[in-house]
This record gives sequence, structure tokens and C-alpha cells, in this order.
Amino acid sequence: MLPATLAIIRITFYDERERNIAIAVWSSVSIGGIAFGPLVGGLLLEWFWWGSVFLINVPIVIVTFILTVVFAPKAVEGSGVPWDLVSSIWALVGLTGLVAAIKDIASPDPSVTIIAISLAAAAVGFALFVTRQRRLDIPLLDFGIFRNVAVSAGVLAAGLSTFVFAGIGAVTSLYFQTAAGFTPLQAGLLVGCIAVGATITSLASGSLLTRIGPRTLLLVATVLAGIGYGLATLTLNAHITWLGLSLFIAGAGIGVLITVASSTIITNVAPERAGMASAVEEVSYEFGSLLSVTVLGSIYTTMTALSSSGTDGYRAVLLIVIGACVIALAGLAGLLRKAPALKAAPH
Repeated sequence: MLPATLAIIRITFYDERERNIAIAVWSSVSIGGIAFGPLVGGLLLEWFWWGSVFLINVPIVIVTFILTVVFAPKAVEGSGVPWDLVSSIWALVGLTGLVAAIKDIASPDPSVTIIAISLAAAAVGFALFVTRQRRLDIPLLDFGIFRNVAVSAGVLAAGLSTFVFAGIGAVTSLYFQTAAGFTPLQAGLLVGCIAVGATITSLASGSLLTRIGPRTLLLVATVLAGIGYGLATLTLNAHITWLGLSLFIAGAGIGVLITVASSTIITNVAPERAGMASAVEEVSYEFGSLLSVTVLGSIYTTMTALSSSGTDGYRAVLLIVIGACVIALAGLAGLLRKAPALKAAPH
């Protein structure tokens, strides 16, 4: 759904300023959904059967289906791109092998055999995926778009935004419920601090993007996210209000990253490649989230088991996220230095 909605924005809004604002609204709504998820889930778990967290989605799906039928633009005749099942299978094999290897490496008792098999499966899956894309007349992923430095910078920023968001959200909820005795609703409110900060700045960055440009916004947002998590590390043993404020600051940086990364990726490709660019953007987000939950969740569990302290595990996770911000900042600075201008592609 996410690639489709972003592609609709790309082919609907030709004016750069309007498109940036539309992407900002799109990002803020997505983040808002993430923000309300833990809160609504916490409320449902307080009063209802745990399966209600699944049933609450049914009316939303029904309304969305109706709105899509009424308002979504129809495909242009003859413009369909075939879906290649084999490519998807090889991508699945590669990602599954990579996740399995990471989880076993971070476990308290790693198995050399499992790690070796998983890494081999990942290497084979990714190699066959890349080979097949180069042979297909219409590939699922054209690697040529990564020659555009702006797109590469957007992909890096997109992956970073979810890496420093998804895993922290999951570990924060886990830590404060198991170690600090929070209820699901209280933990959801704390995680919501990140999402609220992200929602506000995501919406605001739409208008700032046209005036300031993506280069400055991406770098400043990465620094802001790192500062927020740095403050969280320092205030972990202080009053919970300070931690919530620190997570809010980190979320403010993440919100800008999500909006600007999406706009940078989708704007720097031709409209006829909007679907592919949207898919690349979404894969970047999902891959960052996948690695985040896998890596940070495994490290939290391992550190907690080794030190018998959830606080040590949570602090280790925060330090890793800060390191990810520093590495991404260096990568973005290097990529953006090579991009003379980040403009919309000609229509």
C-alpha cells in the first residue's frame, strides 16, 4: 500500500511545492498511525481480549477500500509492469538468511553452523536476485536509479529513519513493561513521544523543503535524532519526563528524515518510474525497520541476560542507535557533496 500511495502523489502533483506538502501530509499520517497504534493497543489491552488489537483494523480496512475505489486514479492502459515471482522468491531467501544470521550472531549461544548456512542462503538469494534483474526486460528493481546520488542519499536517510525508530520503539515498550512495571498503555504513551515529535516535524518539513532544500534538512535531522538519543542515554536514570522529552527530540529529527527522504527519492526520478522509486523507498524503510528490530532486539536481550539488568541492555541499544546516526551522517555528507542540486526530474 505504501509504495502505491507515494506513487499516486508523484503522478498527481507536478508542482514541486505542492508535491512536497503532499508528501509531508503522507508522512505525518503514516507516523501518526504508528503513534496511535501503541496507544490504542494499550487501551484495548486494558479493557478487552488481546485479539481486539487485530479486529480494530477491520473497519479501517473497509473504509479505506471504499475510498480507494472512489478516489484512487486508474492505471493507464498498457502501462502495467509484470510481477516476477522468481525475483520475489530470491529476495525473500536473501532477507530471511540475513535476518536469521543476525539474530543468531546476537544470541547468547550462537551456532557457527546456523550462521554459516544463513549467510550462505543470504548471499545466494541476493546474488540470484541481482543476476535476474539484469536479465529481465522489465526488472522489479532497476539498479541504474542508484547512480543518481540524490536517490542514494534518500535511500540511506529512509533506512536510517526507521532503524532509529522501529527498534527503539519495540525495545522501549519491552523494557518499561518488564523492568519498570509500566502498563501497556503507559509504555505506549512513552513510545508515542517519539512519534508525536516525528509527526509535528514531518508535517512542517513539507514547506521547509522547498525553501531550505533537502541537503541541509537531511544533515540537520540526522544530528537532531542523534542528540535526542544521546540525551535519552544521559537521562535514563532521571525522572521519566526527561526521557520522554529526549525521545520527543529524537522523533523530531526522524520526522524530517522520513519526509525529506521520501521526497528526495520520488522527486529525482522520472514520473514513469514513480512506482519503482516508491517501491525502493518503501523497501528502504522496511529494511531499516527489519534490521532495527532484529539487531536492537537481539542485543537488548543478550545484554540483559549477561548483566541481569534491563537498564544496561536499553542503554546499549541507545548507544548503538547514536552510532548509527553518526555513521549515516558521514555517509549522507559524502553523498550530498557529490550532488550539485536536488531538483525535480523534468516532466
